[in-house]
Formats: sequence, structure tokens, C-alpha cells
Amino acid sequence: MRCFFLRNNTSFGGYVLETETEMKNLSLRDFRAILAFLNDINRLQTMEDFYSTLLTRLQTIVEGNCNFCFEFCPAEENRLVRTSYPKFEAIYPVWRRVCHQHPGWEHQIRGGEGRWLRLSDYLSESELHRTAMYQEVWREWQEGRVEDNLGTLSMISPKTMAAVTINRDRRSFKERDLLALNLLNPHLMQAWRNNLLAGDLAEVMRCEKMLESRQEGVVVLDGRRRIRFITANARHRIEKYFGRLGADDRLPEKLHSWVCYRTNLMERSLAAGPADPLVLQGAGNSELTVTLVPDPAGVTLILQERVPLCDLTALGLTRRQSEVLLWVTRGKSNEEIGIILTMSLGTVKKHLEHIFQKLGVENRTSAAATVTTRLRGLLLS
Repeated sequence: MRCFFLRNNTSFGGYVLETETEMKNLSLRDFRAILAFLNDINRLQTMEDFYSTLLTRLQTIVEGNCNFCFEFCPAEENRLVRTSYPKFEAIYPVWRRVCHQHPGWEHQIRGGEGRWLRLSDYLSESELHRTAMYQEVWREWQEGRVEDNLGTLSMISPKTMAAVTINRDRRSFKERDLLALNLLNPHLMQAWRNNLLAGDLAEVMRCEKMLESRQEGVVVLDGRRRIRFITANARHRIEKYFGRLGADDRLPEKLHSWVCYRTNLMERSLAAGPADPLVLQGAGNSELTVTLVPDPAGVTLILQERVPLCDLTALGLTRRQSEVLLWVTRGKSNEEIGIILTMSLGTVKKHLEHIFQKLGVENRTSAAATVTTRLRGLLLS
């Protein structure tokens, strides 16, 4: 029975078959190590943990004096994005100057092949020793001089390349090492991309959660003035003061017209400085301020609602507690509230304790959010 394996000869695809004959240098132990590597590396984790897993598991497949990885941007003069090896940050400017002397580095940057290459296949010992790369970087390497190197480069995003390198102080890498690393490499790089995407998604979710916790409503519009992102409290305030959103989450006509008018003025440079905010009066003396912030991709709207004291006392608070809570909802610290209301810091904290107890919450963020939620029933929608 003949056995076939897939290998990757480009960074994003192009699989060809490895025959049973070519795979004979890999033992059952090698395959178990590769499978264990792939099992661990495909778990979504932080990039720090990903780096740690990658390097720890890589040692079980191919040992080296110093295995490390990093990410860089070729289009931005090889700008370093992150590295698993802190000492490399200090060496990196020198490496950028001499890395062109590594034939494999230049070859992979041009072609983006994403294969593991062995330095000794390109340079003899004497040729290596004559390079500035060896004289300025590898001869004085912290973990001992570098006489041979196994490395790979792959595109992991439209602008970023990932590099993994295994160094040894002697020329002892075998064909088996190259075969094992090239077998797992496409899976490694896909796991790398998956972790980057997971990290980006987690950051977006964190930002959305942070925006939702703030008292300001936020709406992000694209270049055609369509809604790309809107927080729940922004949606509530828009519908409360302007009416329901249109089809496909379009802004209500009155707000849409104001946004178009202000952005057209700014594009024609007829309005100097920030655009004047739009201020509307609501029921119960409530007030909404809409501030327009332009950006290259569109505009952002910040919606702030001022809640009158009478509505806070309606929650069962004393007038003094209402004053304290009012300034909490406006983002003021305890120290700032004490200055504004001419009371000691201890008094502010005592008022907050009573406020939390009456509202059934544990902190100022929850208290401010509770105010917004409960007042929806007290103000005209």
C-alpha cells in the first residue's frame, strides 16, 4: 500500500504530493510529535501563549540553541511588529541592515514560499564567516555563535510576514528536520493566522463592550452615511429624539440631513474647527447633544443625554444623592464631585454607598447604567 502526504510549496496553497519514499526518514515518534504539535498549536490563545506553545513544541521536533519567532512588515522597511525573543529587539536594526546576506531570507521575501530552508544549503562555512551577518550578529549571539540556521517566512496577513528560526552552533541539521518542518508548516501558519484573527475579534468585542458601558452613545457611519456600528444606547436615543431608524439601519431623515449638511461644509472647508453640535430638547427637560467627528473613512456621532435632577430623585434618592449620581453619570471622579459639590471625599463615598444600596448595584458604572435604563420609563420615548 502506497502512502501519500500533502506538503505546501507556497504560503497560501499549491499542495504537491510527497511519496512514501521521501517520507521514510520520519519515524513513528516523529509523526506523534508533529501531531502533538498541531493539536496544541491549533488551540486559540493569546499571541504570547501561541509563541510559547510554538517554541516549546518545536523543540520536540527539531532542537536548537535558540528557537524564536517574530512578525514584521516587509513593505515598511521590515518594521518589527512583535517577537518572542526580547533580546532580538535590540539586534533587529542590525539584522535589517545585513539580512540581505541570508540567501534564504531574500528568496522567501521575494517569493513568499513559506518553506523551511537550511542556511548550509546556500553558504559554506567560509562564505558565512565572511559575511557581516555572521560578524555582527551570529558570531556574538547570546546563546552561542550561529553556524547553521533553519528558518521559514510566510505571509500571515496582507502586510505582515511571520518568521520562525532555529539556530545551532554546528552544521548538523538533517534532511529529516527539513521534511518534518515542511510537513507541519502550512498547518502552523494557518494556526498563526487564526490566532491573529481571534485576537482582532476579541479586541473588537472588548471595544464594543467598553463603548456600551459608557454613557455616550456612539454611531459610526461609512462614506455613504450608512451605519457601520451603533451602540444600544445610541440607538435608543436616536429613536427617542428623531424617530425610528430607516430601512437597512439608515439614520432618520432629520439627523441624516444634518450629518450631510455638516460634512459637506467641512469638506468645502467652510467650517473652521470642530463642527457645532446639534442640541435637541426632549420631554421632562432632558437634552440630547449630537457631536460629529469626521475621519477618513466616514464620520462618528457622539450622542450625550443630560438627565435633569428631578428624574434622579424619582428613583428614590435624596436631592444630595441625586446631585452626586448626576455627576457620576457625567464621568466625574469622586475627587471631582467633591470639588464641584463642595463636600469631602469621605462624604462623596458615603453618598455613593447609599446610592448603590438603593439602586441595588455594586459600583458606579452599574449605577450610571441603571439610571439610563430606569429613566427610559420616566421620559417620553
